[in-house]
Amino acid sequence: MTYDNTLPPDFNPNEFAPLSLLERGDVDVWVRRRGAILLDKSKEIAKDCEASKLASAITVGASVVMSSNPLAWLPLTIGALGYVYTIFQEFQDTGSIRLIPMYRGKLGDILSVMEGGQATQRHPLEDQIEYLSEAEKDEALIVNYRFGEIAAILSSAPPKVRFDLYRHVCGQFHARRDLMSGDEVNHYVSTAVSEARRTAVVPQLPKTLPLVDEREPTQRLQTVAQNVEGETETPITQTPAVEVLTQNINVKLFDFTRLRTEPDKFAHLRVIGGTGIGKTTFVDWLLDTLGGERFVITPKKKSWNWVGLKVYGLWFDYEVIRSKLQWIHAEMYRRYPLMEQGQTFEITNFVVDEWRLINTNVKSIKERDPETKQTIEVAPSAKAMMKDIITVARESALRLIALAQGENVASWGFEGESDLSECFTDIRLGEFAIDYAKSLRNQCRKDSDDYEYWTAVLSELERQSQQRTREGKSIPCCMVGKYPVRIPDLTDWKRDVKDITSDETPLPQLTETTPSTPPSEETTQTVRKLTDESVEDARKPCDTRLEEFLTQIAEALNPEASETLPPLLDGLDRDGKLLMLRALLSQNLGKEKAILLAWGQKSGGRNHEKYKYAAELLEAMIRELNGLGFNDENNWGIENANAN
Repeated sequence: MTYDNTLPPDFNPNEFAPLSLLERGDVDVWVRRRGAILLDKSKEIAKDCEASKLASAITVGASVVMSSNPLAWLPLTIGALGYVYTIFQEFQDTGSIRLIPMYRGKLGDILSVMEGGQATQRHPLEDQIEYLSEAEKDEALIVNYRFGEIAAILSSAPPKVRFDLYRHVCGQFHARRDLMSGDEVNHYVSTAVSEARRTAVVPQLPKTLPLVDEREPTQRLQTVAQNVEGETETPITQTPAVEVLTQNINVKLFDFTRLRTEPDKFAHLRVIGGTGIGKTTFVDWLLDTLGGERFVITPKKKSWNWVGLKVYGLWFDYEVIRSKLQWIHAEMYRRYPLMEQGQTFEITNFVVDEWRLINTNVKSIKERDPETKQTIEVAPSAKAMMKDIITVARESALRLIALAQGENVASWGFEGESDLSECFTDIRLGEFAIDYAKSLRNQCRKDSDDYEYWTAVLSELERQSQQRTREGKSIPCCMVGKYPVRIPDLTDWKRDVKDITSDETPLPQLTETTPSTPPSEETTQTVRKLTDESVEDARKPCDTRLEEFLTQIAEALNPEASETLPPLLDGLDRDGKLLMLRALLSQNLGKEKAILLAWGQKSGGRNHEKYKYAAELLEAMIRELNGLGFNDENNWGIENANAN
């Protein structure tokens, strides 16, 4: 048996992406492929278990049919033992007993349904990774939910150390349920890794990478350069030798300006990409390209996202989100008769981010009619409104831009509604673009021109994946529909917010006619524009309101009354929440106590996920307060604050 000493001892090429990707700096691509391999491995084990159970059941059944044969007990015993052994092995992997072949539910779910109850609802990822070992399950979790952190850890390490560091980080997470800190990573690299590996240089790629044509798609990639001095023509090197079969293929590149000039062809947009790949930054930049009226609906954001735009729903204000969705829904139907009369509307682009949170928290509101004694819906759910918007708004100059982490509409809660995907033009980033191009190529015969074309497209996407920003970060490859397109370096991009509201046309007002019609824009939304004067005003809160908030904090700190009081931020508007948080932070109570008083969430237990959401929200609101000039040094702009 031969062994390659240049590879780590636990590197299996069947379970990991090539090390060259990791060492070259494509950390996001390598980690995401590792996550996909883990999911595929779990699926294969599940298929093997089902096949074994099915074969054992057939063997037992055949033995029963042939019971007249004196040797029928032999296959019956073998089949029964094989079935029991498979059930036992599956129980060790998944922790559940699954007696019925081809049925993925648990035995407890069957009993619950038989008793008139409902099967236990689980997160889809739990079903996808349940056949992995415990260590691999933890690895899949950090790849899916802490992708940005693990990618940052690997990117900070020398190229030749990254694989061993990845395995060490996963092992530590499995042992202690937390990622390594920066100091621990540095200690590992400096003490456990030899100087030769720390300073090893990764061979650079050839400089003759395939060029991407900047010109019209009708011009060939194989061009001729004019030598000015000698007045001779010499071919430009377009591709290395491995690309020679596709060097004469004309790859059609998409122009982002078409999204603005041809809105009818691109009614709704769906940006698909993994966590941490830069979807939000890309869409933020794309909104400037699209122009027109634009706003964002999201319950949370980072301080550098959506700067200068109208953002509805901060922070986790789902009633504001409901009102804005109702406005879009009503405006959509208001425009149609006006358009029939010849009136035209400028395109309105609106982004919906964090849809899972919105879909979970904006449910339908139902009330009982005192006269008819029937339950009527007075406010639809976000899911119902969004389904209507997706299917109807495409011709009313209202364009939805959705951010998604997968191509399946089920990720938006629209199970069984696959036709809704036809209403979108998909913009795929990173691995989603590459996988889509591969799927299109696989539909073609290998000796056809179409196969060669999609091979050239894949070469273009791979070249895009090797691009780096000025700061050394990767730029994801991209496809709009079936066309590759290049994303520019957005390192220095910033929106010019100097006069961003001066050219915007006010949205038309709506008249309230029925309970299902939303209030007008002025009565439902307050757009906060922080000019120099408003910033100064924000730093001078109303003494009466501040005194009231400090009193509420003092009552909440009273052990006898604190358990019966609602969270301090409940029922407050956006400015009220910021002022209450300033008053709360001025008490220096600590992070956990502040989260408990503000949102009513404790660390640990079954509600730990809600606590984590509250912690993220606290950090985001503190960043916003810092941007307004409030911090711990000036006691958050509150003088003589003492709620005790």
